[in-house]
Amino acid sequence: MLIPHVITRRTTLVPVDPVVAGPDVRRVLDSEGLARLPDLEAFLATGTDDAAETAAQFFVVRTDTGDKVGFASMTHLDTALGQVRVDVVTDPLRTGFGISLEATMLVVNYAFATWEIGKIYFCATPRNFDTLAAFPAMITEEVEPPAQVRDLGTAHGLRVLSIHRDRWEKYGTRFLDRLVKSPIGR
Repeated sequence: MLIPHVITRRTTLVPVDPVVAGPDVRRVLDSEGLARLPDLEAFLATGTDDAAETAAQFFVVRTDTGDKVGFASMTHLDTALGQVRVDVVTDPLRTGFGISLEATMLVVNYAFATWEIGKIYFCATPRNFDTLAAFPAMITEEVEPPAQVRDLGTAHGLRVLSIHRDRWEKYGTRFLDRLVKSPIGR
């Protein structure tokens, strides 16, 4: 059984309440000092304008400083198809090494722990595709991506990747458990 963790030693997910969509996402990110996130334009261009299609959103916060350093979103939840789209955008100048990866792992785990879904999918930009593709045991490229991403993402050079629940449970949870547990008492 997966636990929907929202904190590691270095990274915390803080819910955005109420969830926002379309132009409101940019307004909220501007107000939080997150308007210059890399890949933000691709995220906004392929995101949803309907808050009802947003299942959950979080600010990515550095646990040590309390600074908001990114934004995470879960949209297009389809329990019939067993999938949800996950997006995590962070500021590499403010995150420190590995915090973006920790945030992504928390979001992926949260999705699998919260809903009975078989996969999450997400977009990779040309800037981060090679890094993500370096994990073939867990991350695969979607041959037939969902239409809403395929049609909108082409202009941004996006490629759609996915993680299946069985692969997450086999590989991802082991690493996440180490990040979640306190170093005290090890």
